[in-house]
Amino acid sequence: MDDFDPGALRRQPLSEDIATLLRRAIILAELPAELRLEEQALADKFGVSRAPVRRALAQLEYEGLVRIEPWRGAFVVGLTEGEIQELYECRILIETFAVRRVAEQIDAAGVTQLQALVDQMSEAALTNQPDLIATLDTQFHRTILTLAGNRRLLVSWEPHAGLLTSILGITNANRQDAHQGVVFHQELVQALAQHDASAAERSLQVQLQVGKELMIKFTMGRRPMSFTPAITGSKSP
Repeated sequence: MDDFDPGALRRQPLSEDIATLLRRAIILAELPAELRLEEQALADKFGVSRAPVRRALAQLEYEGLVRIEPWRGAFVVGLTEGEIQELYECRILIETFAVRRVAEQIDAAGVTQLQALVDQMSEAALTNQPDLIATLDTQFHRTILTLAGNRRLLVSWEPHAGLLTSILGITNANRQDAHQGVVFHQELVQALAQHDASAAERSLQVQLQVGKELMIKFTMGRRPMSFTPAITGSKSP
């Protein structure tokens, strides 16, 4: 773990920022599978206390990227192509049901809410902000699940949100056609506004298929690589 340099911390809860940086490093195999993640070593690298590191590791265990063993500590599980396939199989099952249900019952306020996110994604694409596109993309799909009105759907989907956002940030930074993702989302909003469940389902499935292929291409194809941005964290509880 001596070569791992975690990068700069942003203004948000430290544990979330640490989890984001570790998640990205795990996805890109900068922190390889079965590597032991020592709390104190990570705390020293980030310039923080052990508490936010411990919370970040707990979050990554919840997402399936880290394994915590009693008395031994945390170990990287990693991410394989097969696990990306599984992730998208789950998304298709959950989101297909949700999008059909939303198509049947969405009102003008719901359409406006989704359209606002697409407009923000378009602006982020024009200004070349891949991480912002990823955050908005995740929020768009979370909003659809919320509009479906079935809390269990959202509970089933939410554990994957952090992983999805991180991988989307990686793929968006490498796409030649960032605006194409905006087009997919716009088509889905139009289908929902017209209460066309079949068109909405088709649009969603095309979007997810393309997204899966891009994730496999840009995450599996770029491993391993070095990770050496500067550290600017400060000691904090």
